[in-house]
Amino acid sequence: MKTALKSRRVLHGFLLILVTCLSQFAAAQQPYKLGNENASGSAPGEFYFPVEVDTDSSGKVYVADRNNHRIQIFNSDGEYLSQIGSGTASPVAGELNSPDDVAVDDAGNVYVADTGNIRIQMFDNTGAFVSSWGGSYGTNDNQFPSNPGAIAVDAQGNYVYVAAGHDIYKFAIVGEGDFEWIAQFGGYGGFYEEDRALLGNLWCSCSLAVDAAGNVYVAENGNKRIQKFDSDGNSLGVITGGTTPHTGQLIIPDSIAIDLSGNI
Repeated sequence: MKTALKSRRVLHGFLLILVTCLSQFAAAQQPYKLGNENASGSAPGEFYFPVEVDTDSSGKVYVADRNNHRIQIFNSDGEYLSQIGSGTASPVAGELNSPDDVAVDDAGNVYVADTGNIRIQMFDNTGAFVSSWGGSYGTNDNQFPSNPGAIAVDAQGNYVYVAAGHDIYKFAIVGEGDFEWIAQFGGYGGFYEEDRALLGNLWCSCSLAVDAAGNVYVAENGNKRIQKFDSDGNSLGVITGGTTPHTGQLIIPDSIAIDLSGNI
């Protein structure tokens, strides 16, 4: 009898600890939703076709609100803080036109694929405009052959990678936010699908991410896979991909992110 009573007390104590721990975990991990479900809007905290998200080292959330021509910024609890861009499409420095992607370095500098303006823009951690690159079609300096659609930056803010067409462009950030072209890699690979699928070739649209070691991960929509490159653009292989809906395979990968532990 005493044994049974003791067992019940032990079980009751264990369940109390378990419920307490689960309650604390739930409070710490409580998810939240940004925007209004099934309704677009242009007010602070509302979206009109949000396309990409990034976070900074303090947990703030940056959302590329494409059709509102702005980047919205929220704190780690999902509360609206501020925005970059007035909300009206414009080619003026510091304004945006259909931004497709946003990236943030450890210093809080914000890099935007200002897709409709054929350029990338850099802002400091207060949202103030710093510099830009591009603005017209072409293959010369300060030009892109097609609209830049994805962007990623290493944690230190030394290098920015931009996907435009089927190529990845690497820029160094020098001086007071000046962009210096370093290299490009990828490429369509040819007319035939088997050529486009060769290791190192890219069939985009693409999404980009950079890990703590500076390696670049590219989610290829067309090739249904994720490729890994070193910081110089040398192929390190395919992470995952395929054409069948099995576990670990991909059909149309549209976005990619890497956490601090290197999980993809």
